[in-house]
Amino acid sequence: MADARSARADLQQSDVHQQKQQLKQQSDELRQKISGAGSGDVSALRTQLEETTTRLKRVEAESQSAEEVIRAYAPSVCLLHVSVSFVDRASGRPLRYGGINPDGEPLHDSDGNPVYTLEGRAPEVRADFFGTGFIVGEGRILTITTWRNPGGRMTSLPPFLARGLIPPLRN
Repeated sequence: MADARSARADLQQSDVHQQKQQLKQQSDELRQKISGAGSGDVSALRTQLEETTTRLKRVEAESQSAEEVIRAYAPSVCLLHVSVSFVDRASGRPLRYGGINPDGEPLHDSDGNPVYTLEGRAPEVRADFFGTGFIVGEGRILTITTWRNPGGRMTSLPPFLARGLIPPLRN
């Protein structure tokens, strides 16, 4: 996650840096043209230089403003990771994989779906979800209800819930 954020920031910074460089180069070229221009062209070139200088100042101000916002609020953003297991509502037994293959992966049925059971000693089934939040106080996080599992979809919970399995709350 930090790598993605860093890459995105580098790309945005690169775009802003490139834009600044182009505007500075354009300003330098306009100054050179003004110094060698005839009296009739100077007015139009000065107008172009003023417009370019205004755009450059705006890009620099926006860049500085964005950097200040990031610096001020980045420490309050957090990554949340929730790992959910399931238990049978009637028996209280945990949902487990039907078995594990030699590669350490869950066994699958003939349709390619993982095999689950309430029996045995195989690892418990867990679904991992990620989200972001804002630290708003001591032990308090503000978040929205949009959570994503690593595959990007929230498709892993409904089949378990329909079977009478519940995700117990644990502290």
